[in-house]
Parts: sequence; C-alpha cells; structure tokens
Amino acid sequence: MNKLVFFLPVIMTVIANTLYHISARGVSSKVDPFFSLIISYGVALLGSLVLFLVTKHQPISANWHALTWPSVTLGAAIIFIEFGYMVDCKFNPNFWTNWSA
Repeated sequence: MNKLVFFLPVIMTVIANTLYHISARGVSSKVDPFFSLIISYGVALLGSLVLFLVTKHQPISANWHALTWPSVTLGAAIIFIEFGYMVDCKFNPNFWTNWSA
C-alpha cells in the first residue's frame, strides 16, 4: 500500500503533464487564446467542484474563511503561465522543438 501511495501521484502527474502538453499544442490557432482558457478553466472548475462535493471536507464557510491571498495570486499566475504557453504554441509552432536543437 505504501508504494501505491507514493507512485500513484507520480504516475498521475506524468500522465496529466503529457496530456497537458499534447492538448496545449493541439489548440487551434484560429481560436482566441483567452476563449480557449475560459473553456479549459470552465472544465477544470466543474471537475474541481465535483471532486469537492464527493470528498470529505470542512464546510464551505470554514474553507472560505481559511483562504489567504496566495489562493488568488496562484490563480492569476496560472492565467499568465497558460496564456504564455498558448501564445508560444500559436505564434511559434516550433517553440518546443527549438529547445532541443
């Protein structure tokens, strides 16, 4: 069981990162990057909400009062990181392959 507790998150992270990069490169260059982010984060919001509702947790009010400023700044940082990746993929299709050259 202890090995599963260690390896499962690592395996999930590797799979998710692979899916993330394949998906980021596959976003159509015809779509506005911000609209694509709205859809992506809408899906993430719904998934997070479902996971929140089906797991054991403190009441929403307790979680709300425990929030601190890093939760907000993390959200802002994620938007800028994602937008940067999407713009790089959109305007420089060889961005990732140029790093290995």
